[in-house]
Amino acid sequence: MGECYNKIEINSPILDVWNTISNFHDMTWATGVPIIVSKVGDKKGTETGAKRILNGVIHETLINFDANDFTFSYSIDHERGPVSNFVSNYIVAVKLTSIEGGTLVEWRSSFESENDNDIEGFFNPIYSRLLSALKKRLS
Repeated sequence: MGECYNKIEINSPILDVWNTISNFHDMTWATGVPIIVSKVGDKKGTETGAKRILNGVIHETLINFDANDFTFSYSIDHERGPVSNFVSNYIVAVKLTSIEGGTLVEWRSSFESENDNDIEGFFNPIYSRLLSALKKRLS
């Protein structure tokens, strides 16, 4: 089983960070990261079961949303898109923790693949860029 893990400390209150990233359908905060989000269906971006497509190819579903614990998780839908040819059981969890002086943001994923290193090499830089964009947005 493969895993990606990225984290960043942001000098902003946890509620500010949460309000910026918690809408599954809105990634406008990720300035400089080439992501186009297309909403699928009627569910709100804070509702379990919400769906989106990233850059026209990666289909994802929000599988957990807990505003009280500042966490959400989503899966890559394996029946659609090119990523599904290389991975299965891809689950991403985002967790915010209040720390002295700001917020710790952790972006973790787990998956099954024939070549974990390739998948980690693809996704880790994306998560790192997303977290850097988030920090820049809130600075």
